[in-house]
Amino acid sequence: MAAATAAAAAAAEAGAGGEAAAAEAAAGAAAAAADAGEDEQCIIVMVLQQQQQQQQHMQQQRKQQKQQQHKQQHKQQQQHHRHQQQQQQQQQHKQKQYLHQQHQQQQQHHQQHQQQQQQQQQQQQQQHNI
Repeated sequence: MAAATAAAAAAAEAGAGGEAAAAEAAAGAAAAAADAGEDEQCIIVMVLQQQQQQQQHMQQQRKQQKQQQHKQQHKQQQQHHRHQQQQQQQQQHKQKQYLHQQHQQQQQHHQQHQQQQQQQQQQQQQQHNI
């Protein structure tokens, strides 16, 4: 029974210490199983199987977390990109409006200038006629 206890302790240690410790614990448990009787060997095997399942579960969880993080980052990048595009479109629209206003002002200025010239010419003609 001491071998089974040693195997259980080794398995618990492996769970806390990661994969390198798990390999070490498995080697220790195998040595303990060789010394133990059949009943104890069964217990050791069960403990090792349980430990292996826990490790696989942990690895799977880590993998899923990484996938989730990757999806989240991708989503954020897409949102950021869309936001930038919207800002660029708004900026372009503002620039077009500004250019349009500038053009209108230039046209008005040009028209005013022409009107002034016409008025001056009319005044000159009137004075000349007088």
